[in-house]
Amino acid sequence: MNRAHLVTVIFISTLFLSTPRAALSQQEERLAVVSKYEGDVKVQHQTIWKTIKQIGNRIRNSAVYEADSVMTMHASAADLVFNDNTSLEIEEDTSLTINTREMSGDEITQNGFIRHVSGTHQGLCCRKVQVKFGKILANITPSKSVLTEFETPTGTASVRGTAFTLAYIGGVTSIDLTQGLIDFADAGNDVSFSVEPGDNIDISMSELGHSSISVNAGQLDISTDTGTLIVESGESTGVDVDADTGEVTVTAEAGTVDLETSTGTAVIEEGEAAGTSVDADTGEVTISSEEGSVTFETETGTVTIEEGESAGTSVNA
Repeated sequence: MNRAHLVTVIFISTLFLSTPRAALSQQEERLAVVSKYEGDVKVQHQTIWKTIKQIGNRIRNSAVYEADSVMTMHASAADLVFNDNTSLEIEEDTSLTINTREMSGDEITQNGFIRHVSGTHQGLCCRKVQVKFGKILANITPSKSVLTEFETPTGTASVRGTAFTLAYIGGVTSIDLTQGLIDFADAGNDVSFSVEPGDNIDISMSELGHSSISVNAGQLDISTDTGTLIVESGESTGVDVDADTGEVTVTAEAGTVDLETSTGTAVIEEGEAAGTSVDADTGEVTISSEEGSVTFETETGTVTIEEGESAGTSVNA
């Protein structure tokens, strides 16, 4: 071996050994693959868009890595399969991006994940599918180590072992759950709720702090800082949260909505709006009628609050 060749070999070996193994592994790890497609489908990897092509029995440009995006054009569709056999049927005119991250301690506790024998959480990850627009049918493989989140501009749906349809079209997130359970929180973390099988809902957000939620089928128990909203099939509610005061204003956009607080239940009929706040020191709940009249039911009786008026009740009242 001559001197020039020896120097080249030493340089390449040094370069390889100096590259962190974790970085190499991350670059090489494939998260998912497009198993079949029709029409015009593209994958973006490291800012470069490539069109998926069938060549013989192979599908070229079908691998999806960290931070990659998949986009289906008009009259096109694709099936995306992850390493754990989780699958997404991506309908036409859809764009999504895949990311992964390590789960936080709170996420592990809230979602019931089990520690490894060593006592660490190594290997527990969160897979986030950011749906920018379009529609997908998801079939999530049950897992003790992977939490899957679907994020739209409206909010985030956390799922495990779940089959459902999710769409984000025209500023509205639609969820139709057939199996499993979904925990949803809006983009401002002002409202949250669980979606059960048979529930079909629409969520929109005109601006941060204002959410509109419609229940097409099923029932939702929506948690806010001042109480729990009960919204049944055919009903719709708007929730406005004042970032400065913490006051929550609930509007019955369709049907009658109940707001259960620690001291009673406000019954808000269609077209009416109620403002609610809770005193952090005393626990006193204040209900005000912002539009129309609101009925407030407590253990001691029922009060009708006229527009522009308010009433306060405490836990010990």
